[in-house]
Amino acid sequence: MPEVHVARIMIMCPERERSVYTGMNFDWDEFDAVPIGEKSVRCPHCGQIHKWGRADAFLEEDGGEG
Repeated sequence: MPEVHVARIMIMCPERERSVYTGMNFDWDEFDAVPIGEKSVRCPHCGQIHKWGRADAFLEEDGGEG
């Protein structure tokens, strides 16, 4: 079975300009095909709730394998 490389979906905090983990993980190869609507996440850096969508998201390696 081929390895599955998992990535964390991240956004940037507009207040502190630091990356924020959204709590979602995807296979690198499948991310573009997954529909993502508007979501929100509480930011650990500034304490605010940030709304985000696909255009705001980027992937970061999390070191895990599925």
